[in-house]
Amino acid sequence: MGSSLQSLVGPGVPVQGTLNGEEVTVEETRWSATQLEILRRYVPQLGIMTSAMLEADGEYERSLLWYMIQHDSQRLGISASNMEAYSVLAAIGIDQTGVQRIANQMKAQEGVVLDAVKSWLIAEAYSELMLGKSHESIYSRIGRFNQIAQAYSQVFGQMALTFAAQQSEDPYRVSKPLIAHYLQDQKARVGGEAVVIPADLYLEDIAEPNEAELTALFDEYKNNLPGQGQYGFGYKIPDRVKLEYIGIPLDEVMSQVSVEPAEANEFYRANKERFVKLDEENKPIAGEYQTFAEVYTQISEGLKQRKAFELAQQIAKTALADLEKPLASVKKKQGYYAFNKDFIGISMRTVAEELEREFKVRVQQYNSYKDKWIDVDRIGDLPGIGMSYAGGRQDAPFTTYVASAKQLDPNVDTNPLIALYLQVEVPSQIMIGQDGSVYIFRLVEAEAAHAPASMADVKTQVMTDAKLKLAYAKLLDETQQWLELAKSSGLDAVAKQAKTDVRRTGLVPRIELGGIAASDQTPDISGIGKSRELVDAMYQIARDSGKSGDLKEEVAADKRTGEAPLEQKLSLVVFRVDDYNLMTETEYKVDASNYMATANLMNYSIFNSDRPHILSYKMMSEKLNWVPDRAAKDEDAELEAPATPEEQPAQDTPEAA
Repeated sequence: MGSSLQSLVGPGVPVQGTLNGEEVTVEETRWSATQLEILRRYVPQLGIMTSAMLEADGEYERSLLWYMIQHDSQRLGISASNMEAYSVLAAIGIDQTGVQRIANQMKAQEGVVLDAVKSWLIAEAYSELMLGKSHESIYSRIGRFNQIAQAYSQVFGQMALTFAAQQSEDPYRVSKPLIAHYLQDQKARVGGEAVVIPADLYLEDIAEPNEAELTALFDEYKNNLPGQGQYGFGYKIPDRVKLEYIGIPLDEVMSQVSVEPAEANEFYRANKERFVKLDEENKPIAGEYQTFAEVYTQISEGLKQRKAFELAQQIAKTALADLEKPLASVKKKQGYYAFNKDFIGISMRTVAEELEREFKVRVQQYNSYKDKWIDVDRIGDLPGIGMSYAGGRQDAPFTTYVASAKQLDPNVDTNPLIALYLQVEVPSQIMIGQDGSVYIFRLVEAEAAHAPASMADVKTQVMTDAKLKLAYAKLLDETQQWLELAKSSGLDAVAKQAKTDVRRTGLVPRIELGGIAASDQTPDISGIGKSRELVDAMYQIARDSGKSGDLKEEVAADKRTGEAPLEQKLSLVVFRVDDYNLMTETEYKVDASNYMATANLMNYSIFNSDRPHILSYKMMSEKLNWVPDRAAKDEDAELEAPATPEEQPAQDTPEAA
């Protein structure tokens, strides 16, 4: 962990836990946290790349994961020198004088800075080794990082560094042995039948939970959103808003505009080249044009739509100007209006009525959620405005725009629309729907996600969940009985006892790519849903059979029968594998020869999978047999992220620029 650490560790230091039976002290993991803070604050390029690497929740897990990586790297003989650290720093614009300046700001020795950079180099090498990537020079990646960050700095601002960290990771850094393994494993298909046994079957046998049990369950999941925690339990109230909006339908405006034949003819003459005649194969015929009569209707409708859209924009601008009049006397602070308690905005109803009188267009008013909360993740379902964009910009959808509101505490790293300064009481920008209709909304209230004030607010749900949890535990206790019933009497007997049906799974892949941006790649099995445990269990039984193709004649049914928990649905699945279709030799040769396409698929299926990353806190903890000391964890979890000796933001230093 570097020479600087050794001076901190001595007798009597509290133990944090054990890795493979070896004690890890609190000071060691806190030193890891300090290294991460040094990178984040003084060498932000490396800090952001580190953040992209570490899959962990909170500072406690991040510092432990960093320590685990360094610990296992030492076992494997991975190291880095001061010279390598200086070279990396030089590649991002920090020379030896800059290193000394950082050390002075920290009131620490230069070696402390170098140790943090060496740890980063070690982590990069360890990541490359563990993920089976082909080697790439670290300087090549840093160079690519700098180029991307510079190219996008004007567009993304501070987010350019985060974007660069993601994009600078070459998606094709996968070794050929890993490709072979991937193709053989991921291109197979397995299928059969299954019965889903719900925990509800056991509810009649469950006694009412006592107050202490309810309180314990509430405390455990009060900071989880519904569907987010284990078993899908969650009592945290999500980001939510109350809002009102008006809409100016394009169809309504169309009735107020007209196009004279002379206008259409003028457009035709000015744009005649757009109306070239086509032959029978829809190919243009050089020098031949459609007549004005042939294209009059097309031109007239197009011009009418354009006029209607321009008028709708004019109406919306008038509405926005009226809604903004009361804001003229309100001062701004850091881009946001600083309202006092006496502020009263103009009624949207009043504005809508004025617009109708002035423009003779019916203005739609939407007040359903003016006095009623709606979760932000549901506002995309609102009629009309739900699929609109601020100013028509495709990078500014309605849902993201609302989520950027000041009162929702948005994160600048994940919501670029913060720069639009949306807040309660302030009318939105003009929103343009997919059909050209325009909208303006105003937030009446907004609440960031928060835990309920007390269990009383959600007690009915807590009671339901508590009983289901106990029922699920009882179901799992009887897993073996259900499995034995399936093996001895078949799935029909299981379905009959569970009061449900036998379901065909269809042919199931190991992963299911839903597009480059998709993170959840667990196949969605018809009638069952997504379960990585189920998919893995089915493939395990298929592989253990030693056969492929149609297994029904080759392998006895009881040898093809298994089970898997459906934790998110509080159910148990008992299944039978009937088919195991492996990749053919011809398919393998075709895919293996297309290295770039296969490597790209691997990048998004292995490295960006919804399954725990091999370098995640969860996976590393299992790999290194991490056993935490509970008292030490509780003590350390209360601490803020460690501060370096000098509390000065990185952006104020030349090195971090």
